[in-house]
Amino acid sequence: MKITVNYIKKHYADGTYTVNASGYNHATLYWADDNGILDDYTAFAVIPLSDGYGEFRYIGNRAIPLQATNIIARVTDEKSGNTEEIRADIPQSQKADMGNCLYRISLLSDLHLSNKTGKIMRALKLASESDCILVAGDSVNDGTAEQLKLFRECVNTVVPNTFPLFSVGGNHDFSIKEEESDFDYWDLHNIFLERNKNLGFNTGIHESGCWSAENDDIHIFGWKCVDENRNFFFGKKKEQLEFLADRLEKNKDKKYQIVCSHAPLIAHNPQRKPDGQPYFDGDRNLQELIDSYNNIIFVSGHTHFSPNDYMGCVDFDEERNNIYINDGSVCPTTYKSGEANFPKEWTDGVVTELAIYAGGVEITSRLLHGNKNISRGYYRFMK
Repeated sequence: MKITVNYIKKHYADGTYTVNASGYNHATLYWADDNGILDDYTAFAVIPLSDGYGEFRYIGNRAIPLQATNIIARVTDEKSGNTEEIRADIPQSQKADMGNCLYRISLLSDLHLSNKTGKIMRALKLASESDCILVAGDSVNDGTAEQLKLFRECVNTVVPNTFPLFSVGGNHDFSIKEEESDFDYWDLHNIFLERNKNLGFNTGIHESGCWSAENDDIHIFGWKCVDENRNFFFGKKKEQLEFLADRLEKNKDKKYQIVCSHAPLIAHNPQRKPDGQPYFDGDRNLQELIDSYNNIIFVSGHTHFSPNDYMGCVDFDEERNNIYINDGSVCPTTYKSGEANFPKEWTDGVVTELAIYAGGVEITSRLLHGNKNISRGYYRFMK
């Protein structure tokens, strides 16, 4: 029995993983060290075996955990229940060490709070282990005053008031009911901005609903891509583009600048619909502006796609060192890659951590339950 790996990129997990295990009909691949499977990482592949043979092609610029020294293939015969493990060493050249971590940002999206707070509180608690939280829209499900106030209570209960929290509006953050409200998304939004201002962030708020916040470490820009009637738009409002261009130029010496939008840009939509419909039309102007700068991290949500998606939910523009993160959802995620026998945990809700290092960026998606990192949601990009 044997597992063989043909890596195609230095510093990445990309390559072809081949398993030969006569008498077994599927293999599950894990990262491991000398003591066995890394308990804090999920499986990264399930391979059907035909006559004991199977291949898995890993793509999408995923990374290998620094603590991993081996790959373990756990092979199983479903009829007899027999299970064995096969090991393969990992070359040190496939792992990228980027030096000291400078700043950690937790990314949340699509919490869709209605009236049950359990998963929201857990997500916020996990997220508050970093240096700040960035919510990429759809904090609530129906945009009602009751839900928005409940989300505020969740934040106040779990997240210390000395902890920065930023958010952009998603389509579900606005109510479709025509009724008077004593508390709407913009009231919640302004509470968060005032908190961040008190914590030392220099904030700028545009009349369009976009905002900008920076301190010595980072610059975060909140892009408004949906109106109060839940209609999506991108880059069609000249004043928004001018505001973004001004802030990107003023902060271009930052190691990275972060732009957050509820929906992804068409070219970086994990749903892989080239025309972007039905949500993402009209983003050319915004994409051209992003492309005119280097070291941009574009964060989005909305799709609910699992980080386990075969193609991946993170794109890397190596020429510009720009990174596009579609960060899944706190709600159960959607897995549509068509692979057989995938683990149920691959559709759990996620919290994603963006870590900025001296030498690049690390992205780690974590299961909302089970305290595990998602192997297919783990990336390290060298700067």
